[in-house]
Amino acid sequence: MTPYAPLADDLPSGDSPAARSRVTVDLGGLLGNIREVKSSLSPGEDLLPVVKSNAYGHGMIPVSRAISLAGIPRVAVMGADEACLLRESGYDGQIVLLGGFSPGEVSLCQRLSLTPVLHHADQIRLLEDSSTGGACL
Repeated sequence: MTPYAPLADDLPSGDSPAARSRVTVDLGGLLGNIREVKSSLSPGEDLLPVVKSNAYGHGMIPVSRAISLAGIPRVAVMGADEACLLRESGYDGQIVLLGGFSPGEVSLCQRLSLTPVLHHADQIRLLEDSSTGGACL
């Protein structure tokens, strides 16, 4: 069996429905949905909205702003690249790194006040050995 290699002729053209597809997010609706979910939480429970992969194609920056307006002070992303984009956009809430961090990203985590998920003991040692003693935790 020969693997199929797409050809330019197989791609959607400018007048096809697939080429005209787009996503429109009602941020007011999102805000209302977040508030509704928050109202159903028990005392001591909280949300950690995940906005990785550009908020799953919905726009990480505007979605994160709506989340913040809804009173949720944190979001989660996969890696430092997404965290940098959020910080550059002015987002000042807590950012959790779901994908953890590499040795070369320790100082970035500290500088941007990121909260990494720790995946192995070596990451704990990296934070302990850093000059600020793991300030990003």
